Amino acid sequence: MWVHDIRALSLSRDAVVRSSGPPDAVPLAMHAALELHGAPMSREAFLAAWRHEEMRRTAARWTDLSDEPIESVLQRIAAVPVDVRRDVARAAAEALATSLEWHADALPTLDYLRESGYRVALLSDSLLPLGASWDQRVAPWIDVVVSSPEIGRAAPHPAPFQALAGRLHVPPGQLLHVGGSLVEDVFGAKGAGLRAALLERVLRGPPDPQATEWLLRTHGHRLEEVQPDLKVRTLEEIPAILDEFG
Repeated sequence: MWVHDIRALSLSRDAVVRSSGPPDAVPLAMHAALELHGAPMSREAFLAAWRHEEMRRTAARWTDLSDEPIESVLQRIAAVPVDVRRDVARAAAEALATSLEWHADALPTLDYLRESGYRVALLSDSLLPLGASWDQRVAPWIDVVVSSPEIGRAAPHPAPFQALAGRLHVPPGQLLHVGGSLVEDVFGAKGAGLRAALLERVLRGPPDPQATEWLLRTHGHRLEEVQPDLKVRTLEEIPAILDEFG
């Protein structure tokens, strides 16, 4: 079985950490950070501009899979200097750090991977980074963090997955990617030559219609044609699979 070739794993950010904050926590944290750094703007105006940028970002993603860093979004909303944009992004990320928590199955799995000698990466499509405090928390287990806004392309584009393999210094075929999306995680990883595990902690809701439409329009595939190499209900199934077949 192919599992014995695996030398490294990558996990989507959502597979490892979750947010307990409200849906509008990110824009509210961004607005507070802007005010803190001397860029006053009414909350209503900022939230309206943020919603516009979110729609713009989503449209761009499912047109050509492009992505961009938060600093570019802030430039269009508030037109603040580049050094202020960086500071605002850092401050907002730290403000949101307390609302992030590990999934219950994350640390036992990460412990196993570290003790067994696997290299591990985190793939994030979030506009905001985890923040300095969370960078320190994940550092004992995570060797590499790849951000699609940093790369400029969002999964399922192959560029983020190619970056994962390159920074982990393993051939794509020796890297297993784990995530909860058939299009972004499974189709994207396999299209870049990685192995892919679909994480199904809970029953999935309806698929993202934009992702499904993109898949059919761009590649002529229906969602049911996308098949992962593995399906797992919890991250803790991965050590058992690696032990048995690795």
